[in-house]
Amino acid sequence: MNDLAEFSLLAALIIGGFGLFAFMFQRLESRMLGGEQRLDGRMDRLETRMDRLDGRMDRLDERIGSLERSLPAQFEQLRRDLAEEFRTQRAEAAASISAIANAINAARRQ
Repeated sequence: MNDLAEFSLLAALIIGGFGLFAFMFQRLESRMLGGEQRLDGRMDRLETRMDRLDGRMDRLDERIGSLERSLPAQFEQLRRDLAEEFRTQRAEAAASISAIANAINAARRQ
């Protein structure tokens, strides 16, 4: 082979190598872009879920706040109801004991 043929063969191999590198880099870039798009989609879905969770947390905070405001009044009402019930039970017990004591005293007098 002469020098021109060797140079042409070497130039063709170099051009083919660069063409192969260009093809590989193009494939790598397309994979990276596809991965980036999938990652963007995942991030969008995660952001949507986080927004929903944030809304749920806000509603939960509102419910807890309303419970904190209403519970003291409910406990106060329960305390009053129990106090009244115990007063009634004490009066019934006192009346029963008084009736038993009167019956015993009446039985002793006879």
